[in-house]
Amino acid sequence: MGATSGSDTGLLRRLFLSLSLALACIHLYLAVFVSPMATGSALQFGLIGVALLVGPVVSRTRYWHPILYLLGTGFAFYLGVLWLLGGMAYPLIGAITGVTATAFALLGLFLFVRTEARLASP
Repeated sequence: MGATSGSDTGLLRRLFLSLSLALACIHLYLAVFVSPMATGSALQFGLIGVALLVGPVVSRTRYWHPILYLLGTGFAFYLGVLWLLGGMAYPLIGAITGVTATAFALLGLFLFVRTEARLASP
């Protein structure tokens, strides 16, 4: 694997972290501007937004590990299921979040498999 593969992975990793930031911003937006009157909803959206900020923060430390790609992917799927089962509140923002979360999850799975394959190869 040449230098291109490493730079591709770096670019994909930055895209993954950018999607995480986008999802965090969407949820923090919902917490602050859309549902401030519904205290429970605002708190939930705020906590989800903060949780989605963990990945980009931890990625800059020595605690980053490829398994965190899977953790983020699982979190995105979990939130999607909650939205579907919870009555699909805020359909437009939900659809935008869904597209972003799908790209985030697929990229996370790809990066996990690619990173683990590289670590396993001699």
